[in-house]
Amino acid sequence: MNEAVKEVRIPAAVGNFYTNKLYRKIAEQIGVTETRYGSFQVYSTSFESFARFCQRFT
Repeated sequence: MNEAVKEVRIPAAVGNFYTNKLYRKIAEQIGVTETRYGSFQVYSTSFESFARFCQRFT
């Protein structure tokens, strides 16, 4: 594990209701960004919280 990593940011297309619902369960929405691919909601969580969530699948 890289000790320098403190935060994980996860983008989800605004219109993708499934991924937005999933990401809201594990992270906090911190903003919306516009890209050439459309609008994306950005979610943020601590690396520790994200790692704990991912360990459920190993």
